[in-house]
Amino acid sequence: MTTSHIPPITEDDIAQFLTNTPGFFERHAEVLASVQITSPHGARAVSLQERQAEMLREKIKGLEQRIMEMVRNSTENATIAHKVHQWTSALLEVKDPFDLPQAVVDGLRTLFDVPQAAVRVWDVAGPYIDADFTQGASEDARAFASSLTMPFCGPNLGFEPAGWL
Repeated sequence: MTTSHIPPITEDDIAQFLTNTPGFFERHAEVLASVQITSPHGARAVSLQERQAEMLREKIKGLEQRIMEMVRNSTENATIAHKVHQWTSALLEVKDPFDLPQAVVDGLRTLFDVPQAAVRVWDVAGPYIDADFTQGASEDARAFASSLTMPFCGPNLGFEPAGWL
């Protein structure tokens, strides 16, 4: 009696064979149709086609959620764009430069629902030196504003401009 020294076939051998022999399932379509794999939604085995259908349904559900999120974002963006258009149109209609800072504040409050807003301007021309919007900005506040690289928004009760509101 002779014993064979041929190593057993492993899963890796089968995977490599199937990868290197793409025509196998064309020649043996009945094998592909009968393949059963475990469902991620239970311990039962399902056909390859059913598993692929489950995966596609999950992918479609994820894509639908992304589409709905994009629709919500686009609606919000359109609303914001409309408000910005209304605001800039109102600002362009201001005839007297003296009224412009208050028009900025009014637009923020009414169109963007900002409950508190204030504008302070410094180093203005002579006719505007005594205007309300030029008063109350200390050197510290001016230095801080000059150091900002972007607008500052948000609560900060210990911050001098909070007193302007």
